[in-house]
Amino acid sequence: MINIIFDFEGVFWDSMEATVRVYMAQKELTDYEQTLHDLREDRWSYATYVKNRHYTLEQSTEILANKALELDQKVQHGTTYFINFAETVKLLQLKLGPNLRMALLSTALPVSLTEFAAKFNLHFTHCTGFHTKFSKEEEVEKIARDWNIPLNELYFVTDTLRDIRELKPVMDPSKLLGCAWGWHGTEYLKRELPESQILIHPEDIKKFIKV
Repeated sequence: MINIIFDFEGVFWDSMEATVRVYMAQKELTDYEQTLHDLREDRWSYATYVKNRHYTLEQSTEILANKALELDQKVQHGTTYFINFAETVKLLQLKLGPNLRMALLSTALPVSLTEFAAKFNLHFTHCTGFHTKFSKEEEVEKIARDWNIPLNELYFVTDTLRDIRELKPVMDPSKLLGCAWGWHGTEYLKRELPESQILIHPEDIKKFIKV
């Protein structure tokens, strides 16, 4: 049995340019490359939504409202999916059947995750998006409990150093995989991962999910 959790934005959902454009509009910025650099640096820092941080109901409601507005703005700017990776994972799921167990975990809104899963006919036991009490560490622990496996049996695929730094203390570091087509790219990912754990091309996932 292979157990794998995927991040969504930057792994399956190509929303980077739209995210930058929305942020520029909010902050009245004009330099795309500088803004992209600044946001990449921010995603190198430690996670925003962490295990020991708690929000009031009012704060959580405001965060969810802002995320809903941001999603609408991203869609207006234009987003797409990393179709080659989605199709590669779908083929692996068809071949492995019950021997491949997958979950989707993201700070994006749940509706984005479920729409993606339906579009590509991908079967995830969990499509966990942002909610009022959220940290990726806690959600990974919950998925492991639901699957009745220890954390060291999980793979996690992400495009950001933020996720890697949050999850390294609780997971087997050799099972943290970075994808080079998302926010941070190969050079950033090499700050935290060996090159052998960086997916350069969608097909590289087959090194870890073997048929």
